[in-house]
This record gives sequence, structure tokens and C-alpha cells, in this order.
Amino acid sequence: MTEVGDMDGDMTQLAPEVPEQAVPPMGAALRDAIANVKPVKMRRPLRDLGVFLALSIPILAGVAVLIGIRRDISEVSPLWVGSVAVIWLSSFAASSYLGFVPAKGHVRPRSQNIYQVVAIASVLIISVGLFATTSATTSITYPATFSNVMAHAPSCSIMGVTAGILPGLIALVLMRRYVPVGRLSIGLSLGAAGGSLSGLVLHLHCPISERFHVGFIHGGSLVLSALFVAGASQVLLRERDS
Repeated sequence: MTEVGDMDGDMTQLAPEVPEQAVPPMGAALRDAIANVKPVKMRRPLRDLGVFLALSIPILAGVAVLIGIRRDISEVSPLWVGSVAVIWLSSFAASSYLGFVPAKGHVRPRSQNIYQVVAIASVLIISVGLFATTSATTSITYPATFSNVMAHAPSCSIMGVTAGILPGLIALVLMRRYVPVGRLSIGLSLGAAGGSLSGLVLHLHCPISERFHVGFIHGGSLVLSALFVAGASQVLLRERDS
């Protein structure tokens, strides 16, 4: 009877020898590419947020000082002025934070939260202008006809949108190196942040108390700035496929 050990030896002898495959030499181009590999520079969202705040707030504060405070500031209710200012600042803070800081452990922006915050802030700010605007004896008021509203719109509209898109563009420049995903929501959020800051400047500067002006022209600075910077993000930011 053949033992198991003898059978194993016979099978080994019968098996063909497999020649060793020679490893092809590494090409010069591949060798240079490997030698030049560098670590990926990671984003530091909170640092970038801090730089954004350090740049945008002084710029808008300078604009506010340059154009001056509304002439009826001593007559209108301090509670109303402060409450509306808090709404503008809250919109600015929330939009800025969501635009720069993704959820913990993620790279993608919190797009759903961004859309919700921008929508809520836009509706709230426009509604406050339409239904909660106050007036004083030195405020500017006029009959709320379409022609009157449009006649008083250009200066605030141009100033609000121009000052609103500037912080948003600064933010896009800060983020352009990181090839982020979700550039549309990022642009929308950062544009809303800039529009909120410029809306606050208009709130402290413009003495017009006509509700359509305050609601649609001042509040519109947030909406138009958000849309403009969202469009600019398609050019200034490159999107990485997930």
C-alpha cells in the first residue's frame, strides 16, 4: 500500500515548474512622479472662517462709517433697531459657519442645512421689513406705489448687492485651493453671509421706512448676493467627483 508521503512526493515531481516572472524596470517618468509626491494639504475650516471674519467685518464696518448712520437713529425704537440687527447678524453667523465648516468627519458641505438656513433667513428678513418696520418723524416715507418704490431703490440696491458680494468673493478665494465638493451650496451660503452683512449696513444707514423698500430692497440684498456668489462659485471653485 502506497503511503501518503510517497504520493505527495510523486505529485510534486509531476507538477510543472513555473518560471519566476521578472519585474519590469520602473520607468523614469514613474520614478520622478513618485519622488515628487507630496502630502495633501488639508483644509482647516475654522481657521479659514476666522480669516473670512477678520477680512469681511472690518470692510463692511468701514463702509458703514463711510456712508454714515441713519438720520432718524435717535428717534426710532432702540429695541426695534437692535432686534432687526440681531436677525441680520444671526443670518450672517449661520451662513458663514455652514459655508466654511462641514459636519464633523465629513468633507462635503451641509447642503441641506445651507438651503434651509438661506431660505428661512430670506423669508424672515423680507417679512420683518414688510410687516415690522417702524417710523419716526425724521424718517423718509412716501406712498407705496410701484414708481415710488423703484425711484428710491437704486442707491440701496446697488450698495447692498455690491457690498454683499464682496465678502462672498473673498470667501471663495480662500477656498479655491481645496477643490471642494458641493460648490453651489457653498457659494449660496457665503453669498448669503455677505448679503446679511451688507443688509445690516443698510439697516443702520437708510432712513427710509416704507415697508416695500425695507422688505424687498434691503432684504433683496441677501437674496441677490447669495445668487450671484453661487454663480461665481461655478467658476472660482472646481468640483471633485465623489
